[in-house]
Order: sequence, then structure tokens, then C-alpha cells
Amino acid sequence: MIIAAFGIALLAASCSIKEIRTDCPCYLAVDTEGFHNAGMKKARVSVFTESGLVSRESIELGLFVHEPYYVEVPRRMNYVSLAAGFGENSSLKGDTLMVVDGNMSDPLMAFSGEMACLGDNAEIKPVPHKQYCKVTINIIGKMPGDDYPYRYRINCPYSGLDLQTLVPIEGWGSFVLEENLQSMMECRLIRQKSTELTMDVLRKGSEDVWEKISSIRLGARLAQQGYDWTKEDLDDVTITIDFSKADVFMEIQPWVDEFREYDS
Repeated sequence: MIIAAFGIALLAASCSIKEIRTDCPCYLAVDTEGFHNAGMKKARVSVFTESGLVSRESIELGLFVHEPYYVEVPRRMNYVSLAAGFGENSSLKGDTLMVVDGNMSDPLMAFSGEMACLGDNAEIKPVPHKQYCKVTINIIGKMPGDDYPYRYRINCPYSGLDLQTLVPIEGWGSFVLEENLQSMMECRLIRQKSTELTMDVLRKGSEDVWEKISSIRLGARLAQQGYDWTKEDLDDVTITIDFSKADVFMEIQPWVDEFREYDS
């Protein structure tokens, strides 16, 4: 339920000073400015206690640029989750987000944190964190206009995310990439938890059926390069495939949030 700022005083007044204040609610102000500044249009806000769900609502972030989003919560430790950027490539049930098989991850940004709500009012300012790795694959070593006979299939051992804890959820999913006119392919991988991630090389066989001819242990190669799937904001990766030498090179691209304000 959206509570306007001017209504907080009226709601608080309904709980008399003579009453036992621990039985009165706390009005939690959720400052969504960070998500709005990151270019997000909508977000889903969930609030939990150890006993279960308190509130869950999808909001238009543009409505909360000048004032916070308010939610009535019990006077105890509350856990706040915000998620934004998910769309048609995602399936959402409760606080379990799964990537629909055959699709890459949506550009998911999320926050999960706790807030002690012990008085009449409390405030939390969630910071959006990048829950996906953008992978760019460049094809070199072939002449312009040459027909490229390969496609690539990404196989992910973790295809979901618990939005309350931001812990990856196990479940295999895969999708196929196709080369564009610039000899480049791009995709997004949701946060992983193991090195079992693979990339299959496909070639068109008989009857125009794409067949697997080899597989690259992508997760293991990334681990050797020092990629860290536990970072709050996942880095991006560039993969260069030399068509003439049959070599594969990988480079981790540190991700910098241009919208976020850092303390000096």
C-alpha cells in the first residue's frame, strides 16, 4: 500500500501516546532515488520479517523522485528487497526469479538489506546492485562477408535468483547466440555460483540441424581469469574468438556504475 508522506503524521496519531508503543506500527520510508538514477522505471518492493512477508508491491519509480515510498511494518527487524530491470525473459513467483529457458538474463538490478524499525519512523536507502554479467563475443580472423558456420549455446547451471537474499538458484538453462553484422554477439548471464558454466560450439549439420561439435568450459576459464561471481556488482566479460587460429581469449571488464555517487 502506498502511503503519502502527509498521511504519516495522521496514521501515527491514531496510535495514542497512552498506548503501549511496541504494539504500534513503524512507518518505513524507502528512498528509491538510487534505482531511479540508475535508469530504472519500475521496481518491486518487498518487506519481510522472520515470520514472513509483510508487504510486496510494484511501483513506478518516477512517482517517488521527491518523496520516499512508505510502508507500514512491525516494530522489529525488517528485511527489505528491491528488484528492477526484469521483464519478458524472467518468470517471477513469490521472491524467486527464474530466467525463462531459451533466453538470456534480463538486466536485473537488486538490493537486499535489513532495517531495525523500533520507533515510529525509520528510513532505508537501497543501493541497486548489478546481478548479471554482460558477455560480449567478438569474432576475428575471417574475411568480411564470409559465411560464419558456427553458433554458440550458453549453458547455465544457475538460472534464478532469490530476491530476498540475492543467492543464485540452481537449475539448468540455455540459450543460443547468433552473430550480427559486426561479427559480434552479446548476452547477459544471471549471477552464478559454480564453475560449471559452459559454451557449446554448434555447426549446421545434415538437414540444417545445428549440432554440437565442441564445448568450452566457460566457468572454469573465467575462474582462472579471476572472475568473482560473489561481487555485489558483477563485472562484464569480453571473449575474442580467432576464427583463423581456433583460439579463445577472455578479458574481464570491471563494471563502474556511472550513476552512483561514491564517498570521496
